[in-house]
Amino acid sequence: MPLKEIAMPQKTRLPNEHKKRQDEIRNETSEVKQSRLINIGERTAEESKTEQQGRLERNRLSKLKIQLLKKSEENERKRQYMREFYQRVKATETEEQRESRLERQRVRNRRIRQTETEEQREKRLENQRARMRRVRERETEEKREKRLESQRVRDNRNRQKHQSYVKKDWRNNITAETQEQRMERLEKYRKLNTRRKNVVKNKEDVMPVEPTVVIKEEPIQSYPERLASEDKDVKDNGYTVPVKPTVVIIGRPSLEPISFDPGPSASADIVIKDEFIVCSEDDTGSFADVPSSTVPTSHVLRGGGSPRILEPLPGVAYSSMLYYGVLYDDSSIQLRRVLKQLSKHLEMIKIYFDNFGEYNKLKRKVLRRRPEGCWSFVEKLCKSLSNQD
Repeated sequence: MPLKEIAMPQKTRLPNEHKKRQDEIRNETSEVKQSRLINIGERTAEESKTEQQGRLERNRLSKLKIQLLKKSEENERKRQYMREFYQRVKATETEEQRESRLERQRVRNRRIRQTETEEQREKRLENQRARMRRVRERETEEKREKRLESQRVRDNRNRQKHQSYVKKDWRNNITAETQEQRMERLEKYRKLNTRRKNVVKNKEDVMPVEPTVVIKEEPIQSYPERLASEDKDVKDNGYTVPVKPTVVIIGRPSLEPISFDPGPSASADIVIKDEFIVCSEDDTGSFADVPSSTVPTSHVLRGGGSPRILEPLPGVAYSSMLYYGVLYDDSSIQLRRVLKQLSKHLEMIKIYFDNFGEYNKLKRKVLRRRPEGCWSFVEKLCKSLSNQD
């Protein structure tokens, strides 16, 4: 209901002594009025200059006091009326009307704060504090608990918003920082951790660790010899499951040198064997039916260090590449990093476990044996890659 449609309460006269005296003067007869004026003239002639000034000041203060009393009581009636009015509005308004009202209120408050002067701001804050004092004087215990709870919720929301702003600024600063700034930040963190733990023995304990790859030193073997050298558990259904599952990635590389960084690794995570076998698609026909005996081993690319750079050998048709690695349970992060960097240089990737044709059966067996780790990721990746072919 609009505010202008509701009639404001009528002003009522205050029953005070001044009003009564004014009514008596207005209703007196001419003889009484003449006698009163003569008495006033005699008193005025007899009083001194100082008494006259005091009398006029008392009259002025009396009138001012009456005006302030009127204004305060009138303001209190208006406030009471507005409280009752907004209680009726809030009880009957819908959610959309409530949101619209709150939005108009926020816009109005924002405009007031942007345009007000310093004196107006101080006056507004003082009125706000006085209003809150009146609210606290009137509120009951239940309303007080409700007000404090809403205040705690608002403070928590503001604190979280401030923390998100700080975190966002921190991310932007980290992204835009130079190498010198990064080293200064790492040095500051190092000193801070040194003071906190107080157990740092030397400088190498807290310096950033360079990514390393654990290379398994062994002579170059053909693919069937490598499979035969792995420890396996023979099952009744005729196929085998390696104790350390083998992942083979067959891809079609580009002709440019391939550079990728497998990332930090330990012996318990992922062991990347330093062997990359390149074969021709004509020799194998289908990637899914690669006979192990026909994979040529004469064209082996040797890489070393981290990151690893593979350069094609001259005179060889590079149409496919085998990537061979040994995986453990918790190596999904390393495998994801390797595949992501390799996919920048490979046009097509397929993944198989150990023996090529038995992938589906082996996948189910592996999932039963090792439910945790990287297998869910590998399963989704293989499924998505097989759908793209």
